[in-house]
Amino acid sequence: MIAAVDAEEEVVELYPHQIQSLQLSLTHPIVFLSGGIRNGKTRALANWLRVQGGYTEYKAPPPPGVVRRMWIVCPTRDPYWENIRPEVEAVLGWADEGGLIIDKSERGPTYVLMPPDDGAPFEVVVRSAEDPTKLRGATIYGAAITEAGALPTAETFKILRGRVLASKGGLFLESSPFGLNWFWVEGIDKGHVVYDYGACDYARGKIDPVEIRKDDDPTKDKRIAVIKGVPIEANLSLDDGWIEDYRTGLSEEEQKRELRGDFFQWSGLIWKNFDPRIMTCAPIKPGKLPDGWKIFSGLDFGFGHPTAHVWLAKKGKRMVVVDEYRAGGMTLEKHAQAIHANPWNKYVEYRYADPSAAQERADLADMGKVSLSTSDAENDVELGINAVARAFETGQLLIARNCVKLLAEIGNYHRHEKTGKPVKVGDDLCDALRYAIYTDYKHGLGALPHASIDPSDGRVKLMGDDPDRVKEYAEQYGGLESDADDWSKGDKEVV
Repeated sequence: MIAAVDAEEEVVELYPHQIQSLQLSLTHPIVFLSGGIRNGKTRALANWLRVQGGYTEYKAPPPPGVVRRMWIVCPTRDPYWENIRPEVEAVLGWADEGGLIIDKSERGPTYVLMPPDDGAPFEVVVRSAEDPTKLRGATIYGAAITEAGALPTAETFKILRGRVLASKGGLFLESSPFGLNWFWVEGIDKGHVVYDYGACDYARGKIDPVEIRKDDDPTKDKRIAVIKGVPIEANLSLDDGWIEDYRTGLSEEEQKRELRGDFFQWSGLIWKNFDPRIMTCAPIKPGKLPDGWKIFSGLDFGFGHPTAHVWLAKKGKRMVVVDEYRAGGMTLEKHAQAIHANPWNKYVEYRYADPSAAQERADLADMGKVSLSTSDAENDVELGINAVARAFETGQLLIARNCVKLLAEIGNYHRHEKTGKPVKVGDDLCDALRYAIYTDYKHGLGALPHASIDPSDGRVKLMGDDPDRVKEYAEQYGGLESDADDWSKGDKEVV
């Protein structure tokens, strides 16, 4: 058994799939590792970094004067990096006879491993994939992507693949399953599949060792090795009773993904028409919207779940989800402070919130400097789901690619196999999106014309961006004439 030593000289045994990923990195420059929760993927990633730096028996240290600069790439810095930071720092601290230096600059931590032979240092820099076009570096030797399946497209993977192959370095990707997304397509469907399950059961003494399955299909990319479907049982430190307790209450489909690490499309996926390849767009900087766009938002309060908030930009029938917020375990005031801190929030013209949370809405409105005014959202679940589906189908709704949590939720937003109702697990942002889209469609200032009357002369001003509805409302205001054909070009005044 391969062992590594931490700062207290305690021997830490690696699990079979972790060892296998290290061995495969010697013959395959790109390694995919996927599986269920708590199965040791993070430790595998951290040890792969050490291998690339030459601090294990697998690989010789870099030649004198050659700096190996590695990246740890996260979908977003928070919460992904904060979740794996303790494990990475512990593993990188295992450098035998060398030292670990942490430079916590404003751009994030840079880890420098000083080699024991006075050679060039081995640097690890933490980067965010929120804007993949910025993932460029002339001296990058290799990169590790954590929870790669949470990325909406393969753009980050393709950029880094070209860079590390050119430098003859390596690329390591670890992830939980997120449906049949780009991670499945680029890795498992196109890659060289090594094994599924097997080694984990062998480690617990249940079955015979599983040989690496060779694949001679010429259409497969021989540079890629894949270990898929590593279940939660692969973590030998977890008690069987704890695993069974965690399994209790999960549906069969949830167990497939959460515990067994299966890649599949939910049989009851709610927004089946959502295609991240054509229904997402590049991130938009706050304040950079052209004239005529307005910002509105949807808010879902957490009752035992995270509180979720989405900001949308709208012009006419076109909408873009420009940013998201989802967090749990905090007071309502802390949520309000976080929402206020988002740079998009100062542009919000109207906000729709969960109508069942009357007390929370009242409390939000009475919070002084961080108060938030809200309107009741329409809460017909099925009609709201259909409204979002239509917006996707007609191309009227896009999601900015920085909204990684919402994109991940959409990929798992599914119906219960028996009741047919949406499963209330990881659906908080989807609910906030549903509130915003459907309520705005029915009652929103951006969807329905809104009128104001000048008391000095009785002039009525109708504002709206839907010519048919403007004409309908003009008739309701006593048959006032309106040049409805021109309403789509901007706000008009009706006398």
